[in-house]
Amino acid sequence: MFRKQFVITQTELDSTNWQTAHINKYNIYVHPDLSLTQAHLNENYFALIGNLYDWINPQHDNKDILNSLLTATSIEEIFIQINQYAGEYVLICKGFDEFLLFNDASAQQEVFYDSSINNFASQPKLLSKVITPIIDQNPKVVQFFENNFKKTKLYVGPNTEYSNIKHLRANHYIDLNRKSSNRFFPLK
Repeated sequence: MFRKQFVITQTELDSTNWQTAHINKYNIYVHPDLSLTQAHLNENYFALIGNLYDWINPQHDNKDILNSLLTATSIEEIFIQINQYAGEYVLICKGFDEFLLFNDASAQQEVFYDSSINNFASQPKLLSKVITPIIDQNPKVVQFFENNFKKTKLYVGPNTEYSNIKHLRANHYIDLNRKSSNRFFPLK
């Protein structure tokens, strides 16, 4: 059930056999079948969950790509540079006075987060390890998830069937300092 999944939380979890990392007050837990790559330079730190692919330099692995991204001088430059890569990933960036989390452009590696923006996971069910999900009682939400979601299994916007769990939309990032979700693409 939890193969190739992740949880990012301030809570300590039993992480037997899972890869772990720590950044600021967050613990990162990643299933062993999902790649976790870290890189840092001076005060800048990146954690990559999943994979990035460089079609120009296919011999470059996740670590090479992260090291290349570390040469950026601003978070805006990161957004420009990452545009040249493909992949299914979540990238956590701490640096340039920013602390952000975002996923690949098509949101193949999904991110769900609680309404306090303190806990993150690859599926709502995993968030139940650190929060108590509350079923949304809004009749329109109930109708949508009963009629549409059961057929497609696609989260198409920021809402889920839980009132206290949100879905990170494609081309958006979560600002962990300001506790907000913001659009970053298109750049202009």
